[in-house]
Amino acid sequence: MKKHALLAFLLWAVLTAAGEAVAITWDYFPLGAAEEAEIVDDAFNALVVMSVPVIAFVLAVMIYSVLRFRQRGEQLEDGPPIHSNKRFVITWFTVTSLLTVVLMIFPGTLGLLELQLYGQHGAESSQTKSNICRTAELSRAPFWVRECAKY
Repeated sequence: MKKHALLAFLLWAVLTAAGEAVAITWDYFPLGAAEEAEIVDDAFNALVVMSVPVIAFVLAVMIYSVLRFRQRGEQLEDGPPIHSNKRFVITWFTVTSLLTVVLMIFPGTLGLLELQLYGQHGAESSQTKSNICRTAELSRAPFWVRECAKY
């Protein structure tokens, strides 16, 4: 039994390492058009980095199960009933609950607080921007031609 658990763990470790390498090196963000884009991109990166081990675990269990427990030969009867592993269920529930709490704190709550603080401090410098934009709105130019001054 320990040999099988070790093989499944090694498969999970390899899939996690490969997934994290892809997640870190792959540039999947578009050009940041808003000033808050860096905050949102950091939150998304944190979510991806935290979700890769969970997805790798599910894939490792599926791949290992397909390879280890495949049907050999022709079997005409049902297998023995499967009973749940209580320790595994408690561990899975605890880990996913803790991961959910971590995600609620960061990037959830801390990200919202950071965006609110950014909005409060950015409001002082955006007053001149809004005055320039209002004068542009009063002009007769079509909306796709109007531009506000960039700071």
